[in-house]
Amino acid sequence: MQSALLTLFLILIVVVQTRKWIFGSRNNQPSDDYSDVGVVLLCVSLLNIKPPCLPQQKQVLRSWLNRRYDNEHVERRMALFDRLQGQQVNVNEALRRVMYYVPIDKRYLISDLLFSLSAAKGYVSSDEFVFIRVISEKLYVDYEVFNQMSSRYYRPFQQSGQRKSYEHKFVFNEGKNVESQSAYTTLGCKYTDNEDTIKSSYRKLVMKYHPDKWVNASESEQKKARESFLKIKESYEKIKKMRGFA
Repeated sequence: MQSALLTLFLILIVVVQTRKWIFGSRNNQPSDDYSDVGVVLLCVSLLNIKPPCLPQQKQVLRSWLNRRYDNEHVERRMALFDRLQGQQVNVNEALRRVMYYVPIDKRYLISDLLFSLSAAKGYVSSDEFVFIRVISEKLYVDYEVFNQMSSRYYRPFQQSGQRKSYEHKFVFNEGKNVESQSAYTTLGCKYTDNEDTIKSSYRKLVMKYHPDKWVNASESEQKKARESFLKIKESYEKIKKMRGFA
């Protein structure tokens, strides 16, 4: 009997310790490897679009963390945020962390944080909006919820079709970024297109203008094809960096 009770007691200890390891310590606070690290990485990636990070933007993140964690934990995360400022971060790794540990019905809170972080400087740029939209899609944030959030930062201009979707057109506070729009135009895409559409368009254009396909053309045609090929690759890299493609 005593042996059975001892075994049960040991099992309970293992269960409790395992729960802490998976879900975090007291007050459900995650360890250094969990979702809030992913959130910090997403914030850094967003702020890389329109640097530098302003004090009011940093305060938005700190306030968001303060509502969820104790002071020691918040300071560790803010130290990580400061250390990563201006660096290229792995967006896919950030998404993996968030998707693994954050329930799907709570992920909209991260999209809302990104909007608040961007808007803290006074406006949300078109490139930032695209980034947040793409992140929201990858996190499977409900499109109705996303539209409600975005309406707090944008004025709807025109709705495409009867069904509400991510294909809304908006009047942006700063207007369209000419450089990024040129990159999308080069690929024959729109900034509202999803990742698969952009990649598909890129692959078709790369195959069309690849130098190997123009070896029998005239010198002027070969030169034009090379220039187009390089411009396509440059435009894709620009969009890839901005939106965090793999």
